[in-house]
Amino acid sequence: MPWRGPRYEGELPTLGHQVINWMHAYLAAPDRAEYEPFRLTREQAQFVLNLYAVDPVTGRRRYRRAVLSRPKGWGKSPLLAALTCAEALADVVPDGWDSSGEPVGGRGRRSARRGCSWRPCPRIRRRTRGRRCWRCSARAR
Repeated sequence: MPWRGPRYEGELPTLGHQVINWMHAYLAAPDRAEYEPFRLTREQAQFVLNLYAVDPVTGRRRYRRAVLSRPKGWGKSPLLAALTCAEALADVVPDGWDSSGEPVGGRGRRSARRGCSWRPCPRIRRRTRGRRCWRCSARAR
């Protein structure tokens, strides 16, 4: 099923809501004596929503890179640490649409040859020949 379409002008499909919910569920707020869930400010949440926007036609993420430039004390380091955790552990790769037309995240397609999505850079392939993949222990080409 394709994307349901915008509910308001300028709306784009995004996996950002799922990423934010994952952060709230699995990450703890830094520098707290007692456990508190990791919470984002409105501006941080908007950054995450924009970062994980999905192109409604191709079903791929709209942005591959992002720049976050804010003043000291804004919370850049905790946010980027949380995004790093989400990229490593959460379902952040667009994997189609659900029955209501919202994007669904997955872990990405696995390479049948190696058992994972790791591909060595062509320039360093000679140095990786015969070594094992750090993700799945399969041998590199």
